[in-house]
Amino acid sequence: MVLDIFISIFTEVIKEPIMEFVVVPIKRHISYPFTYKSKVEKLHHESEKMKNRTVKLQQAVEEATRKGEEIYESVNKWLNDAGKAIEEAEECIKGEEQAKKRCFVGLCPDLKTRYQLSKKAEKKALAIHELAIEEDHNPISFLPPLQQIVAPSVYAREGLNSRELFLEKVMDALLDPDLNMIGVYGLGGVGKTTLAKQVHRKAIEEKLFDVVAMVAVNQTPELRRIQSEIADILGLKFDVEEIPGRANRLYERLKKELEKEKKKVLIILDDIWKKLDLNAVGIPFGDGFKGCKILLTSRKQDVLSCEMGTQKEFKLDVLQDEEARSLFEISVAGAKDSELPPIAAEIAKKCAGLPLLLLTVATDLRNRELYAWNDKLKRYPSLTTKKYIRKCTRLWSQATIICVAMKSSRFSCFVVC
Repeated sequence: MVLDIFISIFTEVIKEPIMEFVVVPIKRHISYPFTYKSKVEKLHHESEKMKNRTVKLQQAVEEATRKGEEIYESVNKWLNDAGKAIEEAEECIKGEEQAKKRCFVGLCPDLKTRYQLSKKAEKKALAIHELAIEEDHNPISFLPPLQQIVAPSVYAREGLNSRELFLEKVMDALLDPDLNMIGVYGLGGVGKTTLAKQVHRKAIEEKLFDVVAMVAVNQTPELRRIQSEIADILGLKFDVEEIPGRANRLYERLKKELEKEKKKVLIILDDIWKKLDLNAVGIPFGDGFKGCKILLTSRKQDVLSCEMGTQKEFKLDVLQDEEARSLFEISVAGAKDSELPPIAAEIAKKCAGLPLLLLTVATDLRNRELYAWNDKLKRYPSLTTKKYIRKCTRLWSQATIICVAMKSSRFSCFVVC
């Protein structure tokens, strides 16, 4: 090529700095109109290689996603950048046809168009090459700690303003730096578990704590299950089988979260019937672990204050008549103030303000004819809170059962939890 011969002769008589900073750039720019085909071809080659890499990586990402794994942000960013680079490259390659056209009635090549295309193709090919060098995605994903299912918000929808205020008080206590263990107590069926789920939801959605775990303790605590459910949230895999060893592993992990990671932890232990040894479970507590907050629920205040040592207890009372009627109406008809039989309010009142009873009765009467409502009203006793306690106390020691309705001459029963 004449241009190359001329430049080679010229470069022999000039010094190195001039060669590097003046001649080479000039040569590159002069050569652009004459090398556009090779540069577009190189861009096409780099683009095809990038497509293959992208397809393979995308397949790996989809497989990891199906397994429930989280994809590293760097991987998603690379795929996004690669997709844009390929799209821009294809757009650039399309310009080759335009560069082939000639100007001045076909007598002269369109040097300006070829120059611009050649320069652009070189730039795009270099960008793709640099992206390819970056591609070191191993591993591409990680298995995140399990997240417990978050219950939907219910108090506002059901018009239970008193419950919303109660929830705020409990949340304030959990955020109080001077308190690390609080309790909620009340009758069976009064809504303690629902409240615990709302605390769990609020803590997660509002990011009030870094680690949030809710576990049902029940009448006969299963320490191994309780340990496992908390460990799942932490992503902890036990390498020991015995409960004391698992407790040590869980304790050390939570201690690390609290001290080294400076994380805030909330553990909700629902439905406690008797003293639960937190050390035996592996849950750090006390003034030495102020970052670990514990919420307990129980039917008896003594279990919380005397046996578990809570610093503050809240009593969850039954609903007042207006809220009880509102909950009943929404549950039976799907909306407040819907057309219901006139006896609806009377039936709701017989449930003594207990949300679980209200929900159970409402579900039973949903879409039923009027005669069914009248029949229920005749068979339901007037259940005051005192009667409820008296009827239920003798059954609690045998099973978690409460009385609901008169289906014969005595109360029928159903399982609460």
